[in-house]
Amino acid sequence: MNENEGIGLQAQVVVDGDLSAEKTLNLISILGEDDCLDYKAVYNLKGSQGTKDRVEIVRDIVAMANTYGGYILLGVREVKDGSPERYVAEGLSDEVCASLDISDLQNHVGSFTSERVEIQLQIHTLEKLAGKKFALIYVAPCPNSPVILNREGQYTDATGANKVLFYPGDIVIRKGASTKRVDQSDMRRIISEIRRREKAQWTEEILGIHPLVQRLDKLTAILSRQAGLEDTSLAQTDSVEAYDESLFFLSPDAFYAKMMTLVERERRPLIRRYLQSAPKLFFEHLAQIPTGDDNKILEVRDNRLLPILDNLTAMGVVLSEYKEWPLLDDLRKILHLLCRQVNTTKFPTPADRSVSFDQVWVWKEIMARVYALGALLVYLSEWDQVQPLIRQEVDWEEYYRFNYWSRYVLVMASRTGQLGSGWINAAIKYIQDRPWLATLFAGGNKDEITSALCQFDFLQCVYVAADNSGKVTVAYPSFGGYYNHRVEPVVAKLIVPGKLRSTIDTVDDGQLAQIIRDLDQYAAKQFVMVSAWDQNAWSDPRVSQFLDTHPKST
Repeated sequence: MNENEGIGLQAQVVVDGDLSAEKTLNLISILGEDDCLDYKAVYNLKGSQGTKDRVEIVRDIVAMANTYGGYILLGVREVKDGSPERYVAEGLSDEVCASLDISDLQNHVGSFTSERVEIQLQIHTLEKLAGKKFALIYVAPCPNSPVILNREGQYTDATGANKVLFYPGDIVIRKGASTKRVDQSDMRRIISEIRRREKAQWTEEILGIHPLVQRLDKLTAILSRQAGLEDTSLAQTDSVEAYDESLFFLSPDAFYAKMMTLVERERRPLIRRYLQSAPKLFFEHLAQIPTGDDNKILEVRDNRLLPILDNLTAMGVVLSEYKEWPLLDDLRKILHLLCRQVNTTKFPTPADRSVSFDQVWVWKEIMARVYALGALLVYLSEWDQVQPLIRQEVDWEEYYRFNYWSRYVLVMASRTGQLGSGWINAAIKYIQDRPWLATLFAGGNKDEITSALCQFDFLQCVYVAADNSGKVTVAYPSFGGYYNHRVEPVVAKLIVPGKLRSTIDTVDDGQLAQIIRDLDQYAAKQFVMVSAWDQNAWSDPRVSQFLDTHPKST
């Protein structure tokens, strides 16, 4: 079997509100539309209300808001003449750019909906694309979706005929590269999301009341003691001192707070009990799903299985902050145990094939969380903890044992058409959607989050290559979708004696230099567009000097 079997490089869009030139170049380089990315050669928004472009953009924006949010990129034309190039980055004219006004666009979309849709717009002149101009429209996911269209979307075509794109009461969503009206399976997803959103809100309300009750109880106890009362019934009972599996279904920020309390009180046996009970709880809920009942699948997936994974991640974050390394190692083993058990678990088959629910779905969800934890450890420079998180063997399939779990899941995802672009983009979204986690990266700084993830991914590739006779093609350079400067800090640490370098003592400096060069070349080869890795473009002189000192052997 070829070590690259099943691996393709299809980028995955991160909906993060970034409207920078770098983001625009990155989106152009994808060369493929999906739920969160739509290319348009141009929208003429200065026409009358009844023109196709003005009606179509309302439908596209509302559909993105109802799905996951996304980007509409103006200046990229789809080629439909059978040419091998499916999309061409043509750019926009000055006249079109002058017609794009965010206030007008917001008011126009708002005239068709009762729910406000957040829209942002930025125009860039991209020197790397011969100074062409492109417009990037960001559509935020609606927190109270679905947004329902309340006016008819009618326009007059070139022949004078009236056409209708949507009707009052329609709900539209993105499906792949298209905008569609919802069907029954889409409504199940929307209902499941509403259920989860309401559950989280309910939890927050309860948690907002609980601390107040505790404070009043404590105040009462103090006043009673001052009054000379010795009523032991006023003694405070703390629910965090006993195991309660229902805590797994609190919102992650609430679980995070509970775990902080347990760590501060040094209740390690209780934390270990939560860890050890998680797999049993996970598979008990999985076993309760009847085959073919998609509503039940979605309910258990979103309201039982994902919260367990989220709260294991919240626990890992707390353990990392408090440097509870033995417990963090136990957590890694629990995640690995979940991966192994999932491999032999029979999943109920959804009646609707668009419902994502199988072994690969679980593996992907786990890997996004592994990368989130890995990024935090990189950000904290905890290199001794980064290394075992990467070098987790695949002990259920010998061929991939020392390719490690990230690579294994990438191959499995590719075989089932669920690949995406690796784990960086999924982990960026995962971190940014969780303020209790994002704030640990310089208060939620997106650049810090992205760079930490790129550095974790680079180290993953280095370890895999080092443990496979220097073969970088065994790795998967997701970091290649970003500029070199995001990775350079960890490269500079890796090439000098210290904690990080000691984690890869199986190779000498000459071998390490060759791995860095080969990864540089491999990333540049795989990501060929302007937004990607710039081969040999190291700006840090320490990196260039290290590579020059250890030239490629002939």
